[in-house]
Amino acid sequence: MTSRRSAVDSFDALLEPFTAGVNAKCLSRTLDGDFDALAAVLAPRADDEGGLLVVDDEMLGALRGVDTRAVEVLLEDRARLAALGREPQLNVITHYRRDTRGLPVSVDVHSFHVDRAPVEADTFLCTYAGASSEGLDDEDAMRIIDDPAIRAALRELHGRDEDFADFLAEGSFDLHFSKRSGATPFTFGVGHLWRLAVAWPGSPVTPCIHRAPDADARPRLMLIS
Repeated sequence: MTSRRSAVDSFDALLEPFTAGVNAKCLSRTLDGDFDALAAVLAPRADDEGGLLVVDDEMLGALRGVDTRAVEVLLEDRARLAALGREPQLNVITHYRRDTRGLPVSVDVHSFHVDRAPVEADTFLCTYAGASSEGLDDEDAMRIIDDPAIRAALRELHGRDEDFADFLAEGSFDLHFSKRSGATPFTFGVGHLWRLAVAWPGSPVTPCIHRAPDADARPRLMLIS
């Protein structure tokens, strides 16, 4: 890990406050179960839903011919986060919708970005099957709108000087980052449960920069809360 990332050895430790510049915590796990086969069974339904299928407990319980150990892990993870008052969402993803507007900053989930909330918040992530999410330490990233050429293009798009900061925030342009030359993203891995810092007023640490991986032939099975 690095000064921005911390490995923990328990779920309780994962919940401890972010401090000392750490904005991502990882509970490493080796999970039993064939999650890839489970994702493959649900992939056609994800395609029918535009590439992303939200899987609820009833849907999981109705599956036949899949590894019951994998189903049990998914239900347990959802229950553990729900007990905290969270609303964990299990997704099967074959592809994400891309931002095809041709704007100076692409704001889809394949772009490195941070999450933002008006109140204290954080994000839990776990990839069970398929390609995992990727992240960047703060030192390896630059906010895209801080590039003078990009900022000038956005000002031209906005068309006026007043309320420019509001325009950047409303379009989520200020949440997206580029990788610095020579930097290498880190992978979240498969099976590991991550807790990421979010941008909220008064947060003691910077938010964690992350993105969805590029689509490949494998469906993703992931939990987000």
